[in-house]
Formats: sequence, structure tokens, C-alpha cells
Amino acid sequence: MWTHIHFIGISGISMGGLAKYIQIKYPHITITGHTNKKDYSMQNISINGDLKTFINHMSVCVISSSIKENHPELSIIKAHNIPVIHRSTLLNILTTNSLLQEYLTAELLPTPNERITVVGSHGKTSITTYLHQMLEVLKPTTFLGGVLKNNESFAMGGNNFYIVEGDESDKSFLNLTSPYTIIPNLDDDHLENYHNSYQEYLDTFEEYLIHLKRKNKCVIYYEDKCLSDLLKKHQIHHISYGLENSHVSIEILEVVDTLQWKLSTHLEALSPLKDRIFEVKMMGVWNIYNITAALIMATLKQIPVEGLLHLYKPQRRCEIIYQQQDTIIVDDYAVHPTEISFVLDAFLQKYSKDDIYVIWQPHRWTRLRSLQDKFKEVFTKIPTNNLFYTPIYEVDMTTPSEEWKSHINYGLFIQYENISNLLKNLKGKKIILLNAGDLNTKIKDIIKSW
Repeated sequence: MWTHIHFIGISGISMGGLAKYIQIKYPHITITGHTNKKDYSMQNISINGDLKTFINHMSVCVISSSIKENHPELSIIKAHNIPVIHRSTLLNILTTNSLLQEYLTAELLPTPNERITVVGSHGKTSITTYLHQMLEVLKPTTFLGGVLKNNESFAMGGNNFYIVEGDESDKSFLNLTSPYTIIPNLDDDHLENYHNSYQEYLDTFEEYLIHLKRKNKCVIYYEDKCLSDLLKKHQIHHISYGLENSHVSIEILEVVDTLQWKLSTHLEALSPLKDRIFEVKMMGVWNIYNITAALIMATLKQIPVEGLLHLYKPQRRCEIIYQQQDTIIVDDYAVHPTEISFVLDAFLQKYSKDDIYVIWQPHRWTRLRSLQDKFKEVFTKIPTNNLFYTPIYEVDMTTPSEEWKSHINYGLFIQYENISNLLKNLKGKKIILLNAGDLNTKIKDIIKSW
């Protein structure tokens, strides 16, 4: 049995959640961690301590994909022959009820009978959050890549039933095949971890789907051409959903502050959804697709869901952080052009494009470089003088060269120290923060002084 687990990159949302979960579930295990974030702390967990004082007691080291081979702590730990595993392997171990025995690869673990995995490019965190709420009666333990209502990236359940969000930013999601899987879409993102090849990205999902086929799994997906082609190619058992689909079709009746839509199906297993009208008080048509995926899965688990849905979103998904008279400031985690397009479209349905302003903190210069034309195209939806972009945010906290700016030839560059004055000049406007980094924290600090 493990007695001491060390996390390198513990300040990451998912890594920190895993550490806290183990702290609660297995109180006999000592947890330590390392992070580049200054002044970062976790209750009862030693952060950035001296390795010499505990390395001889370390059972295993857990890393995320952002940790490079030349990381100084990782080099020392490997020199001491301490096992090193990826966070996805640990997540697989935790959700197969292995009681943290010393399995070093996911292949040594049995596939759990009671686990739902959500993978794909966009909407994973939202789907996982909605599904967690719909299946609350089953008391699931849920792990996701965002933040739930409890300000944590996990929710502790009472049964051996798990809902897990997989990470497609690398190939680690291959460790998390499950009896039930939701795949909402595939898109070209994180290609730096796939040798800058979208084909390799698709091939990896094909490998994932083939594994599902061998294990006779059930896949639910949005009407996505790449997914459709893969499913047809391998004749994988699946349930599909989309606007034009012979299995489950969605009819959008109204799109205002409240979303309302109707489902129809010929599948006996989904008969409780037939001709049902669902309604949710949210902004953004994409929520219809995400919620429908969760509705299908809840129905497969024989959990009834009311037509008027009282669902909360994960944090930082069109989250209003300030609203006073006509001024609205919304924080959104959108980092990919597809996600940004959804957010802008939702606002353009309600407000004039001249009243919409965007403060964008680019996330990962590799994404900015590979998708620069798509970013430029999506931002044409608003006037170029209504877009402000800040210094880029890098996950590994390193400061890239100014070369990243060459990939943006639109909008207006703004330094962080000038944002306060900008916000004062935008009173009465609709302001969208687009960021996966620390921009929202900086602006929340500014708002506190108002």
C-alpha cells in the first residue's frame, strides 16, 4: 500500500483535486506537492518542501503532461528509482477501487463496471457537471477539469460509482476507457502534443473507440463528422444525438434568456425522452447539446429528469462576475476559436455588436500559432476596436518571447496595469473575459475597489 504520494504540478485544477480527494479518502497517506506558483498553499499539505526530508519515504510521484522530463524535482525522484505515474493513471486507479495498491500502469487494472467517462474537445466540463447533478441520487464521485459549485474539481460520493472527465490535451485519456462514454465533438486543439498533426489526434481517438468496441462499450456523441466517420468505419455500437439524426433529434423551439427544446427518439431504451420538452435558464445554444448528452446518459441509467431543469454550470462558463445597471462583465474559460464563437454568438443574439467588448488573454502560444487564422476570423464578429488582448498566459508559467505577438494582427494590445482604466471607460457595455489563466482574478480584484 502507498503511504506517501508526491504531486509535481499540484496547483493544477485536476492535480489539486486528486490530492484533496486522496487526503479525504485515504487519511493514512501523506501528500506533498511542488508548484511554480508563488505563495500557493493547500490545507495540511506540504508544498515545495525540501525533497531530502521525505524522498526516502515517497511511495510514488504523480505528474501531469505539463511536467517536462528535465524538471529538476522529477530528475531527482527518478534517480532514487521512485515510480512516476501520470495523473490519468492515478485517476484510473482511484476509480477502480484498487485501494491504491502499487499498480504502475493502467493496463494492470480492471475496467470498472460503474464509471462514465466524458472525452472530446469542447463541452466536457459542462457535460460532466450536468451529469453529476442528474445522477445525484446515485451518489457519484465526480472528477472534472473545471470547478464545481463546491469550488472543487471533484465531488465525493457515497458509492463506488464514478463520473470522470478525460483530458484530450495529450493521449492520457486512453487510460480511461469505461462502460459508458460521452464524446461531444472533436476539434483541432493541443496539436503540439500530437506532433502538430490533426490526423494523429484523430487516430488517437480512433484507438480509443476501437478499445470501446472490443469491450462492447456504449458511446454517445454529437453529430460530428469526424466522429461519424470513425463510428461508421468500425461499426461501433452507439447512440447519437444532433439536430438531424435518426436516433435522437433536437428541435429548438425558442432561444432567448431561457432555452427550450424537444427530443424525439425511436429507441426503446430512451423512450422516457420521447416527445419531451426541456427548458433551462441559461445563455448559449451549445448548452442544449451538452445537456442532451447528459439527459441521454441519465436515461440509460434509468434516472428520470424533470422537464424544467434547475442546473448550475461549472464555474467560468459565461459566469456573470459583475452586473450594475447596463454594465455586465462575464468570465468565460473559452480558449479555442470554436468555443469563443459560441460565446460571441450568445451575446450577439441579445446585444448589439457595438456594445460588446472582449478582453482576451491568449492561452498557450502553440495554440495561438496553429490556429491564428481561425482566431482572426472569429473575432471579426465584433469591431476590431472592441477587442483587447493581454500578454499571453502559459501553463508552465514561463515567459515566452515577444514572438507570440506576431500571430495577432487585429485588436488592441493592453497591459494588465491599464485594464482598470479600460473598465471604467466601458461602463454601460457588455464585457466578455476570455481566459483560462489569471485574467479573471486580476479583474475581480479591480472590481472589488469599485
